[in-house]
Amino acid sequence: MPIEALQAQDLVGEALAQMIDTKTITREDIFLQTKFTPIGGQDTAQPLPYNPKDPVTKQVGDSFVVSLTNLRTTYLDLYILHSP
Repeated sequence: MPIEALQAQDLVGEALAQMIDTKTITREDIFLQTKFTPIGGQDTAQPLPYNPKDPVTKQVGDSFVVSLTNLRTTYLDLYILHSP
């Protein structure tokens, strides 16, 4: 069974939090990136990190905040817009 993107982010966030808590790494030791994927690239059978009826700028912002939460961080080093 494949791991869905949001679940994968949460697992990565959990692992990073554990390594940071145990001082195995610091947040500054890693380069953390994720991406925004518009509705056309999403599996709509899964929960979405944004409301597809919202303007695209709000979708990007909401997805960004969900990623920060899932990854348990306050910033990303790179945020990719997956499609034009």
